[in-house]
Amino acid sequence: MKILLQHRGTKLFLGKLGDWTRSESDAALFATALAAFRYSEENYLGDTEVIFRTRHPALAAQSVRWRETASELDFY
Repeated sequence: MKILLQHRGTKLFLGKLGDWTRSESDAALFATALAAFRYSEENYLGDTEVIFRTRHPALAAQSVRWRETASELDFY
């Protein structure tokens, strides 16, 4: 499974060097969703989603919308 950060407005992914990229293959990968949440919060990245990608055919790509604090997460 790959865990990435995506900007909701631009749909760009956070890149490996801290920039934004259109290419999912150039995106920064996180070990856990919590690590992605923390990175987003510590770097003041607003309006981002944590994206989970898997090769498992029964699981569709899912995302968790990051808001101001972890207590305000929307799961969908």
